[in-house]
Amino acid sequence: MKHPRFFLSLFGAAVIAAIFYSFSGHKDTLTTSSTLQLNFQEGDPLSLNPHVGIDLRCRAIERLLFEGLTRVDSKGECQLAAAEHVELSLDQLTYTFKLRPHLWSNGEKVTAHQFEASWKEALKPDGLCARSDLFYIIKNAKAAKLGNVPLEDIGVSALDEHTLTVTLENPAPYFLDLLTHPIFSPLYSFESEPTVFNGPFSIQEWKRDVALQLQANPNYWDLEHVGSSGIQFSFVKDPMTVLSLFEKGEIDFIGDPMTTLPLDALSSSSFQKRLMYQDVARTYWIYVNTEKFPYNCVKIRRALAYALDRKMLTDHIFQGCLPHKSPVPRNLSLLNDEAIYADADVKSACQLFEEALLDLGLTRETLPQVILSYSTISGQKTLAEAIQQRWKEVLGIDVAIEGSEWSVLASYFNNGKFQMGGVLRSAVYNDPLYHLEIFKNKEFPYNASFWENEQYQQWLNLASLAPDTMTRLDYLRNAERLLVEEMPVIPIFVDTYKFMTNRNLQGFIIDKSGCIDFKQARI
Repeated sequence: MKHPRFFLSLFGAAVIAAIFYSFSGHKDTLTTSSTLQLNFQEGDPLSLNPHVGIDLRCRAIERLLFEGLTRVDSKGECQLAAAEHVELSLDQLTYTFKLRPHLWSNGEKVTAHQFEASWKEALKPDGLCARSDLFYIIKNAKAAKLGNVPLEDIGVSALDEHTLTVTLENPAPYFLDLLTHPIFSPLYSFESEPTVFNGPFSIQEWKRDVALQLQANPNYWDLEHVGSSGIQFSFVKDPMTVLSLFEKGEIDFIGDPMTTLPLDALSSSSFQKRLMYQDVARTYWIYVNTEKFPYNCVKIRRALAYALDRKMLTDHIFQGCLPHKSPVPRNLSLLNDEAIYADADVKSACQLFEEALLDLGLTRETLPQVILSYSTISGQKTLAEAIQQRWKEVLGIDVAIEGSEWSVLASYFNNGKFQMGGVLRSAVYNDPLYHLEIFKNKEFPYNASFWENEQYQQWLNLASLAPDTMTRLDYLRNAERLLVEEMPVIPIFVDTYKFMTNRNLQGFIIDKSGCIDFKQARI
């Protein structure tokens, strides 16, 4: 298995690691004057504050407006950005970043003190940060968020204007990759919607529900590699209208992760020739509420999982996606997918289901109504109907399916008012721990299965304290295997982005987590 950059190098290093990233021949000029025309189908972003707007749509815009310590390059690798140098201590706990000289869009200096203040703002007990848990790898970050220690005790400190030190709770080989997330960007001030930026672009105009116009930031340190003079995001919601605008040349990119491609486009031979595909670390699974009877029975959960024919589902409904049987995405999984369990194993599914009914004192007639919830996002209803039919054919049970807007379904996941429900989960950083840690404690925001297991927790704790990379991977592998055996979620497939572009569009980057970056994109 090929592991991500830094995954082995940082954790296996016996000496201080120093990483340099620079562009040669830097010039304060743009390479092109063209404006990109893009569209976000779901309308206005929730917020352009990286602490608040955390979905893929917001992150795509925030990567254009902000510059964190690291950034993903054109090869999908993590490189230094706002930092020009980093040193890692011998115990692999303390990172010392030297910031490169660069400016905010208003001409003021970006300082290490602003990084420190922004991160601590995200960890205020009464703060607005939606994913403060991403900071918890930093020493005392979680304790500060819970109000148990003062913010001053958090392991992040600006030694001077250009030097930032960060001390972790335990070694984390994924830490530099984690820092590419816009949530770790500095903020000029803590107003609800930012107006000053340190990234490739700044806001020129925002007409709510109509368009968001960005302009190249003339103070950006790497202006030479900014691909366009401006980017305009429209918010057209109808997929067919978006497709029509694309065909007229009025939109330069359609498809994942920005818009839904109409099913007609996916099946049309003319469009098939133009479709582009890219694998991302995003897994579709069905949450099983383990606090609801009879889904507290592992045999029921495994029977439902074994009965599914994933290849059929991906061949006929989600073309281009790959069948998958672990909650951890294929490019991060530590298990051999083929060796986990057989797909469409009807014999085992039926045997487990009969055993479960006997153990629970149930029959098919007395089995409580089975309800599968789904989001009304394109394709989800068709998938739910196919699963409904499969469980009827294999297990002889009637399944009701219920669709709702994503925001409504997400609220059901949060409050436990559901039995089973499907969702796509993306990795924020390139390490199997991201997906595995979701299930460490039932209180974790994304653990909608409300499952936790003492042995599982132990494997993850041992991994965090492992003395070397291979030992760490062994512990994580054990945790992943246990997760698959217990089946608090039923994995279906790993996602593959499908999109079409202006034939002359070049330079955009889709990273492994599925976030898109148009910094260098140009016509």
